[in-house]
Amino acid sequence: MEITGWISAILIGLVLGLLGRLIIKPGGAIGWVWTIVAGIVGAIVGGWVAGLVGWSGISLFALQVAAAAVVVGLIANATKAR
Repeated sequence: MEITGWISAILIGLVLGLLGRLIIKPGGAIGWVWTIVAGIVGAIVGGWVAGLVGWSGISLFALQVAAAAVVVGLIANATKAR
């Protein structure tokens, strides 16, 4: 990914973290900081995978949302186990 891709992934990740939190667990056990981190990680991973397969536009966004939801779920499950 180019630098503009990283910057947009981070900015979009903020929103995607919130969307992922709503999809996986509304009012979940993880805090807002972890939600934002999960969104950023999901956006970066989703953007990377989409770049590998050549997706763009709505497909890219859908993959980023799905990746953010998975990361939010993983973090929620990891913190629940403690």
